[in-house]
Amino acid sequence: MTAVVAAVLAMKWRHESLAGALVVVAVVLKPYAVLLLPWLLVRRKWDAVLAATIGMIVVLILPVARYGFAAAVQLHVDWFHTVVTSVEPALLNIDNVSWLAMYSRWFGAGARAQALTTATVVTALAATVYVFRNRRAVEFPELLEVSLLLTLMPLMSPQGWEYTLLMATPAVVCLVNYRDRLPALMRPLTMLTLAVIGLSIYDVMGLALYGAFMRASGVTIAFFVVIAALVTLRRQEVL
Repeated sequence: MTAVVAAVLAMKWRHESLAGALVVVAVVLKPYAVLLLPWLLVRRKWDAVLAATIGMIVVLILPVARYGFAAAVQLHVDWFHTVVTSVEPALLNIDNVSWLAMYSRWFGAGARAQALTTATVVTALAATVYVFRNRRAVEFPELLEVSLLLTLMPLMSPQGWEYTLLMATPAVVCLVNYRDRLPALMRPLTMLTLAVIGLSIYDVMGLALYGAFMRASGVTIAFFVVIAALVTLRRQEVL
């Protein structure tokens, strides 16, 4: 998250090449950040796109220089296999806050949970497209767009552990700072939701209540409100 926030600041200061390089750093640190690469492209800031392209090529070539081509390819294949095979055992863990984990806990792991997850991801991406298409009326649209993408990453990933929701920190800051620009009914709902998210730890709730809350995917549900509030700020032409 730090690298992504630094990239946003670089965009604010019009250092696009630095911003592109920092996004690559974020991808190296957390592969979730690949979600930012298409966003860089559609922004059409070509210095950032060029820097990110060169950076990703370098990142992919470096293992070849160290291990050789065949071993480097096998390394990536093994990594992908580990990621795929470790998904299902983690779905019912109460600390998994992803949409796939939520639906798997509600309806059981399988085709139904996967279909609902796909529908939710498509809807979230459609909301992201809406946010991007309405960026022209905003002076610095990147802040809200990055906040939304960072918020979506742990929810879309099948292995979105609770601690990864810290990536939504920029979104929380935006919502708190511009809470007075939210519609009357959404304002208290959003603030209450943020309070629930922040206080949903077993030290505060107690182990039994915390376990029940997480098994019901309470935090994941709360983030639907966060996403809706972010989209509303763009619709209101605030951010």
